[in-house]
Amino acid sequence: MEKVRENVSGVRVLKSFAQEPGSERDFARTNQRLVDENMSLVRVHGVFHPLIELLGGATMAIILWVGGAGGHSGPGDSGRFRRVRAVPDDARMAHARCRQAVSLIQRGSASLQRINALLALSADIGEPDHPRPLAGTSIETRKLTFVYPGSADRDHVAALST
Repeated sequence: MEKVRENVSGVRVLKSFAQEPGSERDFARTNQRLVDENMSLVRVHGVFHPLIELLGGATMAIILWVGGAGGHSGPGDSGRFRRVRAVPDDARMAHARCRQAVSLIQRGSASLQRINALLALSADIGEPDHPRPLAGTSIETRKLTFVYPGSADRDHVAALST
């Protein structure tokens, strides 16, 4: 993920001006690894969700079959049938909530690891031991204009001077 951040932010351009082909190969390898990991997750979800639906449907079929057989033996209670019918739905909803909680915990943990890794980085350029004062120095801009790429029809910052 660090490779992606560096390439997007342009830091890699400064770090490896003469090493572009190697950097591109490294970036491509990192992207391919991320694609492979995501595809394995897609495969697990592709099997897992239909399997849960199949189990829920099979449970409902069993309930209807057993309940239908019981209905032929005497008068039934519609409230009892509704309570029994609600059990698989409640189980599926509880499972979905647990699955969401686990997913949120995993994503939060991954995000926290990335944040901690960024916070642990030290600056490439450090403060000098004895900085020189900048007395009498000023920075001035005159008629600065900025246009976002792809929107050349209007200036977003026009003639800014400080």
